[in-house]
Amino acid sequence: MEIRVPSMTPSISDLEVDYVADAVKSGWGDKRSKYLDALSAELVGLVNLDFCTPVSHGTSGLQLALHALDVGPGDEVIVPDLTWVASASPIVHLGAKPVFVDVDETMCINASHLRSVINPKTKAMVIVDLVGSAPKWDEIRDISDEMQIPVVEDATESIGSHYKTKAIGSLGTLSVFSFNATKLTMSGQGGAVCTNSSTLNNRIKSLMHHGIDAELSGKYYWSNELGYNYQMSNMQAAMALAQMQRIDKLMEFKRQSREWYLDSFAGTALEIVPYPREVDSNAWMTIGIIDSSLGIQKEEAVKYFQMAGVDLRPFFYRLSDMPTFATYGRSYDLRDSQIGSALERFGICLPYGYDLTIDQVKYVAQVFKTMCKEGI
Repeated sequence: MEIRVPSMTPSISDLEVDYVADAVKSGWGDKRSKYLDALSAELVGLVNLDFCTPVSHGTSGLQLALHALDVGPGDEVIVPDLTWVASASPIVHLGAKPVFVDVDETMCINASHLRSVINPKTKAMVIVDLVGSAPKWDEIRDISDEMQIPVVEDATESIGSHYKTKAIGSLGTLSVFSFNATKLTMSGQGGAVCTNSSTLNNRIKSLMHHGIDAELSGKYYWSNELGYNYQMSNMQAAMALAQMQRIDKLMEFKRQSREWYLDSFAGTALEIVPYPREVDSNAWMTIGIIDSSLGIQKEEAVKYFQMAGVDLRPFFYRLSDMPTFATYGRSYDLRDSQIGSALERFGICLPYGYDLTIDQVKYVAQVFKTMCKEGI
């Protein structure tokens, strides 16, 4: 079946083309960091933090942030159970144990469960601002301050959003962004780590480039500690900078397309998951939950939609159920996970490309109504 409605398509203007072309032609030698520096400044301005380091992708940003906090064997790191795998995999790569916590109505980590899982081994918390939403940050920050547990804010899906008056990406000890090809602002691949700590920022910069810190060693090619090659290229930064300079327009389209979905699915058996009232969302991706009484689970719905030419995607799976993480268990009883279970079993990610039209949204809604009528 030919795809009539793709899952995601980017928005590329002349600005992206011009910046990338300039980076290709002249972004070398003493200009090799021109767009990296400009992107850093753009992100610092967005989140009102002091430091920002572009990196190769969001996953490497999370690993660098946790490594900079000295997370390692014997440590535990709290992370939501229902999220993209990259939120937890760096914890395991560093030899620590992920402690999986359930989500609540925000689609993000349940802040009221945090105290019950904190113990002397708890080294950090990875708090994810999932799909344009955000958790109850006031409660999380109070716990972090009181118990002196640093927070890595995984803001990879919510750039441009706000929690009350605070920009998403400004709420953790360190925050991480992504410019993956599917994100609100993208460069094909890329990411960034932001913080107010000069010490953590310097550690990030060193770890990102093989543990090399010439100011510390006085030597150009000298590695002070085992690091990584997690640098972002100047050409990727050129693309990301152009996208960041268009972020308001990009969010405007996302919010408009969400309104189309709300109108088109009104009165149907699909609940469009609302954002918390404290969150001014970027509306990156619209999530729906299929009424459980239909008996249609997300994988079945995805197959049905794809047969109709709609590239629908399922919502995330519990990480604690995956072979990669199953040995770590979970910190909660599944019988108490009504919201998480509904999202995992019946949650779908509606198409969210930048070439989405209102007619396509109406077609997606019609396919859903037909599915409900005919069954699977």
